[in-house]
Amino acid sequence: MTAPRAAEPDTRERMVEAFAAYSVAMHADRFDGYSGESFHIDGTTPGPAGSLLVNTHIARPSKDDVPISYVVSPGDDGPRVVDVLLEGSISEVALRRSEWSAIGRRDGLPGLIEALDALTARLLKGS
Repeated sequence: MTAPRAAEPDTRERMVEAFAAYSVAMHADRFDGYSGESFHIDGTTPGPAGSLLVNTHIARPSKDDVPISYVVSPGDDGPRVVDVLLEGSISEVALRRSEWSAIGRRDGLPGLIEALDALTARLLKGS
């Protein structure tokens, strides 16, 4: 697979767009429907490599709360979320990296873009 940084600028741009669309669709799908849940910010703690953890939880009636930590790092355009930790330790980035690296090795960056577009379409259809 061509490394994303070695890809042509238009291919890199398409990858960024595909990933952004997938991320929005995935999070919208996860939070689809309201059943009395509420979102709470619990504070911040220092994170790895100069990052900041924004600790939150989703309170669910009659169920256990779901802790979610957002890993926030400084960027050129200001702070940005670089990972999401479910239950305090399950890294969204690590899960996706293992899933997508197999697609990238098999189908290259264009194949990964195609797979992300297909996943996004499926999420937006609600299936």
